[in-house]
This record gives sequence, structure tokens and C-alpha cells, in this order.
Amino acid sequence: MAPTTVDDEADASRQQMLELQRQTHVVNKRKMEIKMERKRLDQESKRLNENVASLVEQFQHQSEKHYRIISHRTAGQVHARLPREIRDAIYKCLVVRRGSIIRVPKGTDNTPGFVYEEDSHYNESIALITLPFKHFLNDNTLGQAVCDELVETFYERNTFRIGDPVYLADFLRHDSFEQRVCPGDVIRKLEIGIQTRLLVDTSHHLSQRDAHGDIGYVAPSEFCAMLTSTLEAFIPQPRRETLDLTIAVHSKTHFVIHDLLEQVGSLVFKLKEAGFRVRVVQRKKSNKKKPRPDGAYEWPGSDWTWVFGGDREAWDEKVRTCTVIPDKEEEDASAEEGE
Repeated sequence: MAPTTVDDEADASRQQMLELQRQTHVVNKRKMEIKMERKRLDQESKRLNENVASLVEQFQHQSEKHYRIISHRTAGQVHARLPREIRDAIYKCLVVRRGSIIRVPKGTDNTPGFVYEEDSHYNESIALITLPFKHFLNDNTLGQAVCDELVETFYERNTFRIGDPVYLADFLRHDSFEQRVCPGDVIRKLEIGIQTRLLVDTSHHLSQRDAHGDIGYVAPSEFCAMLTSTLEAFIPQPRRETLDLTIAVHSKTHFVIHDLLEQVGSLVFKLKEAGFRVRVVQRKKSNKKKPRPDGAYEWPGSDWTWVFGGDREAWDEKVRTCTVIPDKEEEDASAEEGE
């Protein structure tokens, strides 16, 4: 074999270099093709995503439209074919709860809402009532007739607690579900909570917003008249006889001072004269007993209704003589003397 010359080695090296250059060119070309393909696929993916989003939106719109059509048809059939008693039973399953419903000033969507008494989380509670009800309580979904009956059932069959009388007028005149029903016309069970300090201490006043949203102040005696006039204004006379109205005095003591009973009695008799049936209870009583101060009455129990029995003339005499609640020891002593 002839010896390899320098020229032969240079030629072989050159061939190898050209081959590597060709392979590099092929790889780079393939990379460019892949890059272009990726860009095309990205654009295609973006277009498909936009199409999917549009299809999803159209599907949701169509499904809601179908839901409204089916619901409207079904509700119409229920209203036309079933008697009111059976319809009310159906409504009761949908919107009536065993516990009380507490009115709150604002809901999660910045509108008046409700909280179930047993619920502890404000936002979740609002979502449980106001928002789902608003989703289907509209005439496009159920028809106006069924919506009216559902809202009537909601207000007629549930027990409502108003923790602050400031919001009473708004609750009685404005339906949170924006239907044609006025709550004051149909409500049957209402409890109004009153802080004791608002009735007996003139240094603490009840804040009351007027029609312009400005805050004014009323003394305890004026508060009773204001509360009575509010109830008279928004609850018609025939409804007052069937309304289960409860005045809940928020007091932690195991005794009652005379001034408090005088103000509560004034409120109770004003309401009775206006045609209301009134029950008075004590809420939030403390488990710790404090000594009864001089001049205070013994604790009358959680239900104070019996304290305000009888007519107005007899009540005024008890207030004048400070004998609203007879002292048990004095009664026992009088009984022994009689024997």
C-alpha cells in the first residue's frame, strides 16, 4: 500500500468537515422547521382556546336560556294544575327554615340580605339565602305569579329577627329579592331586638338614619313612639291581628329596674292600642348572678309578657306606685297576716 501523503490527509479531513457541515445544516434546518411548527401550533392553540371560550360562553348562555324555558314551563304547569295548598307545601321546602332568619343591613352584593340564625359565617350565610334565591326568583325563570307566591311564603312562614330597630322600616317596605311583594303586608313572625341602654339611659341614644342617610338621635321615650309608628305605617291593620310580634329585650341581669319596665310597658301598650299582639322576652341573660340593687324587681323569667297583662289604667297605677312586679317576700308576709 502506498504511503498516505499530506494531500490525501488534507482531502479526507476536508471531506469530513464538509460532511459535518452538511449534518449541522440539516439539524439547524430541522430546528427551524420545528420552531416554525411550534409557532404555528401556538397560534392554533390560541385560536382554539378563543373558540372554546366563545363556545363555553354560548353554551352557558344557551343552558341558562334552556333552564329558564323549562323552569318557566314547569312553574306554569305547577301553578295551573296544583291547588294553592300543595304549591305552598312545595314553596315551604324551598324557602322556609326551622330557625330564625336574622336581617342584616348589607349582603355580599351590597344589597340588604339575610343570615340564618344557626349560621356563623356572614358571607357564607348570605350566599345561602340571598344570592341563590335571586338566581331563580325572577319572572323570566318561574313566572311572576310563582315568584310572588314564593316570596310570600318566604316572609309568611319564616321567623325574622331584627337586631337593630334602625333597619326595621327598610325591612318592612323593601323586598330584598326585588319582587312585587311588600314584606310588611305578609310577614307573620317578627322579633325586634332592643338594647336595654336605649330604653333607660338618655346618655346613649338610638342612631336613626333619615331619608337622606343622615344620622339623628332620639331619646328612649321618643324611641317607643318611633317604633310604634314604623310598625303602624308598614303593617296594615288586618295583618296586625295575625302577626306574632316579639319584643326581645337584650339584658344580661337577673333582675329588672323600674325605669326599664316602665319604658317597655309604654311601648307594649302603645302597640296593643294600635292593634298588635305583643310578646316580650329577655335575650342574652348571663349565667353569672349579680346582687339585686335596691329598688330593682326580682327576675320575672325569660318571658316577660305576663308582666304587661291587664289594662292601661291598671298598668299606670302599678308604674305610679312602683309595684309592677310584686315582691314575693311581701306577698308571703301579707298572706301570713291574712291567715
